[in-house]
Amino acid sequence: MKKIASRFVTPLVLFVISTYAAAAASSVPAEVLRAAPPGSRVAVFTASGDQAGADAVAIYESAPDASGSRQRHLVVFHKENGAFRPVVSSDAVVACSTCSPERDDPLMGGDGIKVTPGHIEIGQVYGSAKPTSVMYRFDFRNGQWRVTSASREESDGRTVKLALPASGLLADFDGQWQAKSFWNALALNDKDHSFYFLMGQPSEASLNEGLKKACDTDGTCRVVARVANGCLSLARDASGASFAAATPTTASKDKAKQEALSACQAQGKGECQSVRTSCSAGPIQD
Repeated sequence: MKKIASRFVTPLVLFVISTYAAAAASSVPAEVLRAAPPGSRVAVFTASGDQAGADAVAIYESAPDASGSRQRHLVVFHKENGAFRPVVSSDAVVACSTCSPERDDPLMGGDGIKVTPGHIEIGQVYGSAKPTSVMYRFDFRNGQWRVTSASREESDGRTVKLALPASGLLADFDGQWQAKSFWNALALNDKDHSFYFLMGQPSEASLNEGLKKACDTDGTCRVVARVANGCLSLARDASGASFAAATPTTASKDKAKQEALSACQAQGKGECQSVRTSCSAGPIQD
């Protein structure tokens, strides 16, 4: 990943607030901090300088949603009268923290962002096994920020040009980032009391197809829980009766386990034991 990040030239002035570390708020101008949308914080701030006429980019980041994804909001600033003033914004330029096929974060902590006077480059990378890089270039012309180019470099070296808005404006550009969901399910066989965890399927249709193959056709197999990007847990009581639970994030593994045990303790017979708890928000499972 370090080799990929090195493609992007470090801007003249770059202040990066790590998504994964404590934010150094003192490095970000107060007016930029105040411009944060409700419930969000500055993830990255990059400027061409601190002089009058300087341009800057701030990326604001929301708190994680139920799936663990953080949404990003881009604001371009211009410095005048001693302060950075917002000029244009977009929710469709910077990827969310899970908006890639493997649910890895394309933003890379802001390493791919370069700002010089009248020019912005935003590079994002995803895919640890087969890295793909995306580059957007914007220029300030005729009083507005416009899209100069947008392209995607595939892992095999091919470069694909991306569609630009008819208006040519940054405000109308859509990077078409979408959070990827991976589907998980737990099925039980009432005949032989076996169970089956199907994890990390790339679509709900793929999940359903996998369940058809895994389950018997005589009606003894049933799906007791399913969830996207989360955890499944199975508990059993002394009689062998099964109780399942699902939680929507991989960070809630202990919660899924406790919910299955609680259901068993409330409705089961005798001592309850946790059988298995599995989580998946992508190809890698826990």
